[in-house]
Amino acid sequence: MKKAMLYLMVLGMFLVAPFSVSATTSASISNTPVSSEKSEDGKTVKKTYEVYIATTENESLEDVDFGFKYGSAITEFKCDGAGSFALENQESTGANTVSCKFAVPNDGEASGEKILVGKVVVTAKVDAADEDCTIEYVYEGATGKINPATGVNIPYAVIAGGIVLAAGVYFVTKKKTKLYQI
Repeated sequence: MKKAMLYLMVLGMFLVAPFSVSATTSASISNTPVSSEKSEDGKTVKKTYEVYIATTENESLEDVDFGFKYGSAITEFKCDGAGSFALENQESTGANTVSCKFAVPNDGEASGEKILVGKVVVTAKVDAADEDCTIEYVYEGATGKINPATGVNIPYAVIAGGIVLAAGVYFVTKKKTKLYQI
């Protein structure tokens, strides 16, 4: 039993430990929208998210291709240019999937550590389930996800606390102590 508890504790530490991968460029979209407007009837909400590309060496970009997949509660999905980038092309690639290409006009380029390349404007139903409002994105094979602001998330600290509590209960109630008769 001791070995099993030790294995569970080690597994719990792997869940709590942050994993990171270094890449030259990576996409990021904040979970917090830059603007949010409710419709007049109160049934939908229109949210705008900014799309960034983070570079490690102040690289320059001319164009950027993104793939988006959104939940069924999103009634309208639109890409828009931002910063020095303009929307070059938006194409529906299937059910609830969109491909957007952002580019700097006139064969220009933008550089920096964090480059604003565009915006995503979505209209979603207010009373929909959280999993129906998610937006997944793909940039150069790497994926990400925007979680709804109203979603319930269990932080890793709560999971780790549960593992530590379980280990504590085990060691306190094992047969070598007088508390095992409780």
